[in-house]
Amino acid sequence: MERPESVQLLTRRLHLSDAEITPWQDALDRLARELGDWPLALELGAAYLYTCGLGLDQVDHYLTALKLRSYADEEMMPLGYPQTLAAAHTMCIEQIEARIRPGTVLDAAAVAVQMFYAAAYLASQQIPAHLLLAAAISRVENLDAEHHGPVLIPAETVNIGEALRELARFSLIKNDLALPPSYGETMPGADRSLSVNTVSQELMRERLSRHPAQATAVDQLAGHLERWLTGPAQLGELERVRVMQSHAEMLLEHIDHLDLPSERAALICGNLASPYYSQGDVVRAEELYLQELDFLARAGSDNDALVVQTRFALAAMRIQIFELGSDRRPTLKTTLDEAVAHLEFVLYQAQSWVLEYPKAAMKLAIDTRLLLQGSSVPKDLSPRLALLAEAFTDLESRIEPTPYAAQYGALEQAEDCLRNDRYAEAEANCRGLLDQGVSGPLEAETRRRLIDALAGQAKWDEAIGEVTYWQDDAMAPRLFRHAIVDLIRNVCVSCAAAFDKGDAGSLRLLDHVVDWPDLDEFIAMGSDADHRAITSARALRDLIRKVLGG
Repeated sequence: MERPESVQLLTRRLHLSDAEITPWQDALDRLARELGDWPLALELGAAYLYTCGLGLDQVDHYLTALKLRSYADEEMMPLGYPQTLAAAHTMCIEQIEARIRPGTVLDAAAVAVQMFYAAAYLASQQIPAHLLLAAAISRVENLDAEHHGPVLIPAETVNIGEALRELARFSLIKNDLALPPSYGETMPGADRSLSVNTVSQELMRERLSRHPAQATAVDQLAGHLERWLTGPAQLGELERVRVMQSHAEMLLEHIDHLDLPSERAALICGNLASPYYSQGDVVRAEELYLQELDFLARAGSDNDALVVQTRFALAAMRIQIFELGSDRRPTLKTTLDEAVAHLEFVLYQAQSWVLEYPKAAMKLAIDTRLLLQGSSVPKDLSPRLALLAEAFTDLESRIEPTPYAAQYGALEQAEDCLRNDRYAEAEANCRGLLDQGVSGPLEAETRRRLIDALAGQAKWDEAIGEVTYWQDDAMAPRLFRHAIVDLIRNVCVSCAAAFDKGDAGSLRLLDHVVDWPDLDEFIAMGSDADHRAITSARALRDLIRKVLGG
């Protein structure tokens, strides 16, 4: 910063009146100069003086202590930053540590320092406060095995506000935007988030690099972060997923740099890959799935379920890209032969689970059957796929029905009704599934078919209501773009056909669909047939608007 800007910042942070500025001008100038006119150093220095009750008459004493501290912290200083910055940062941390009351269970100052350590390994903005608190005071392995979501700490256990105030007093954190909503999150303040300066994070990581508990702490953080990512990813909550993606990417980068592979890190890879795949970035998704397998192997994990899920996902992506024209098909590392081998492994595992884990075996059988039934891979390229399709269909027939099988059966029945123009029956099937509380990809596929059924009955207002919910509600399954591409294509075709028959009401639904946010990104994800149907319908809508406008 320029010197006048530095002095102005110090004046604000020290809460000086206009009358106090002139007599203390020299002290402010010395303080700004010694802190290198670096914004973070100025923030920390002013916070230290103000919080510790030191007036500007104590500036020289502070600067002397700062210089002594900077010599001790010389090895911690990242290249390109003033030496006094690390010292100012350390002095603030030490003031909080000095407030820790020995023997006090979950002391606010002690919790605050641990939360700040955890924040060093995440993205710098919209850090979930309760994620940091959980990482600071709870171990993942001690949690209830039946509870898979984020750990939210009630105020009677730890007052999170007190811990955050310890950090905010020294300008180490700032409040950030509330987290996007997530289903079932009802605790007041669960959406609280904060931001941390990236230089502060770098200094903290350097400070922790010599600590013997670093590897354990990072692994615990990974376990908690995985819980924050998994639920929104499974439910398709796009906005919450995007926030958590940034933290997962950053933590994985540090795990990779520190060479700390673990099953928890592998879980993050898989739960991070799934949203990338759902949004159409199959290249990044494949990188993460391969990294997941690498982490599992290097960690010596025996979690067969994770390996099966990951190998299925790698196979599914390789098979599904055949829906795209050869000129639009992304290049993946997984070959078609490797994809087939992955599915053969999945079949072997599913067959071995029939008696002990029938629900898992049934899900694998259904998911793989649906994948292969919808495959666009030319038969001459892999005749083994046809044999696999038969094998998974046979496996599915030999397992007792499960709730998942019943739900997908109802969904397939709805699809059959749509193909045969039995729209009211299709609507009833879809509403029945939604009444059961289906979620995730199944909810997306059900809502897509419900809108198809409503459009088939010319129930334009109800169809528009469903589309509006999907577009506007943060807890709608907006993550699953493949279902949305199918919806847009089908509705475009239905509306164009209805308009051709003289039903002008269809234009209102068509308007809502072709104005879908980021429509061009959806078109890019779809097949060549999707591209033609959607662009033709959009052109029709634009032409009609032009004529009516004229």
